[in-house]
Amino acid sequence: MADSVFTKMLKGEIPREIIYKDDVCFVIPTIAPHTEGHVMVIPIKQVANWEDLDPKTYQHCMEVVQKMGKILKKVYQCPKVGLEIVGFEVPHVHINVIPFYKIEDMDHTSAKEVEFTTLQPVAEKIRTAIKQEGA
Repeated sequence: MADSVFTKMLKGEIPREIIYKDDVCFVIPTIAPHTEGHVMVIPIKQVANWEDLDPKTYQHCMEVVQKMGKILKKVYQCPKVGLEIVGFEVPHVHINVIPFYKIEDMDHTSAKEVEFTTLQPVAEKIRTAIKQEGA
């Protein structure tokens, strides 16, 4: 299987803003956010479909998703944080964690591509909150 865009990011071949990384997964802000603070939790192991992840990787990723959801809710003061696993555009599991204020924010067509340079302040805001939470 050819390296996905996410694998290339991990290798440093493509610019990225890694918010969090451990031995199993990493978190980045998406280049096409539904709302500010929209991040993706991505397993390091390149697997195309979430249902094919081994149980330990899946469980760990979902624990990170839950922690990110709590942090995003605090940082962005949003009433809800939604999850979305689609994967048509990149054959590498990525779990979207999206702060949302109205149901329309969860509609994938609401995503708008942004300049990479706008992701650094978003990433820094979330990194600061992670440090404050001791996570």
